[in-house]
Amino acid sequence: MDTFDYLYLAVGIKKLTYHKKEFMIIDYSNTRENEMINRINILSDLIKHDQTPVYVIAIFNDRSFVTPIFLRHTERITTELRPLILNKALVGLNAPKKMILQGQNAKAKTDIKSFDSVEEAVDDLLTQPPLDHSVSSRKVDKKLL
Repeated sequence: MDTFDYLYLAVGIKKLTYHKKEFMIIDYSNTRENEMINRINILSDLIKHDQTPVYVIAIFNDRSFVTPIFLRHTERITTELRPLILNKALVGLNAPKKMILQGQNAKAKTDIKSFDSVEEAVDDLLTQPPLDHSVSSRKVDKKLL
């Protein structure tokens, strides 16, 4: 795989353009609930501002503390951004987090995948068709900012 060149946008958030596709990468490594929520709020604002459909990759590690409050907040943000999110992937999940992901996928009827590296996630996302939102061409209302 080619070497990636990232554009750093904020603490824990960077953009990758690869094969003419944009990936927003949010790193939750070593973060707790408040910082995780802060980061996804910033990511949301960046995506709404750009109005460009993107792939989203979230990075976790064993010190990322996923809580029910964070999960509900993420669901709300993801729903708001649905027309602008082509697909999503997660990186670095341990076994308990993978079980949480399976439960979330079943509950939300989604198929978010987990990978061991950003490179694997990018390769997979590039081979998958974008999510069908049936309103994917609609712009997100900037009043939501």
